[in-house]
Amino acid sequence: MEELSELKEIDRSHGLILSEINLNETSFATVITISRPEVKNALDLQTMRGLAEYVDKITLKPSAHRTAVVLHGAGDSFISGGDLKALHHLRDTSIAREMSSLMRQSLEKLRDLSGLFVVAAEGPIIGGGAEVFIAGDYRIISSAARLRFAQSSLGLSTGWGGGRRLAQLVGKSKALALLLEGETLSATECQRLGLAHQLISKPDHLLAETFQWLSQQSQHPQALYGIKRMLRDDDHQEVDQLEAELFPSLWSS
Repeated sequence: MEELSELKEIDRSHGLILSEINLNETSFATVITISRPEVKNALDLQTMRGLAEYVDKITLKPSAHRTAVVLHGAGDSFISGGDLKALHHLRDTSIAREMSSLMRQSLEKLRDLSGLFVVAAEGPIIGGGAEVFIAGDYRIISSAARLRFAQSSLGLSTGWGGGRRLAQLVGKSKALALLLEGETLSATECQRLGLAHQLISKPDHLLAETFQWLSQQSQHPQALYGIKRMLRDDDHQEVDQLEAELFPSLWSS
């Protein structure tokens, strides 16, 4: 399968593209592309709102034939965090709460789908982008990618559920170090730590290989749905509430 050749665009707005691709005769994947290459796909408030709208479109029209929702970034970047230049004049608590709520709810809704929430990333995966990346059920990374939790260097905490998810994936001790020290991780290190499931050696093959893998998984959809449901983690409300209160207070300070 050639990369992007079979994608059918459905909508385009607010720096986002919504598409679909047939995986076989009975299954398809929905694709959300972050397309703000001029800022390495950094997210501004309008893009966050647009993402929430697209996620609602997807979740309000469930399909037994949807194997996955794939989130990726256009060009050679995934998400390089929040668009700090665009967000600079919005440093108040109410805006921080809106951003946190929009992103947390969007990511949780994608994780709640019966099909997989797959994240395919290349290039910079920074700050909030790292939180989006580790929210995926299945995470595919290119060899060119680099991941960094840069929040503390900006005087911030995670705000989109990333703190809790990071601790689940790498353990509390390693999560503390990554969040405080902001170490930049290579794609190989991400895979070794369990932050990424698959490493694609040729970055320009990232989407094509993602779709090929999904095509294989779509052969047994009930097994896929059942395994995802079996491994679902629902015990996180207390930690999420703490993060939801901490991020806005730091953002506005």
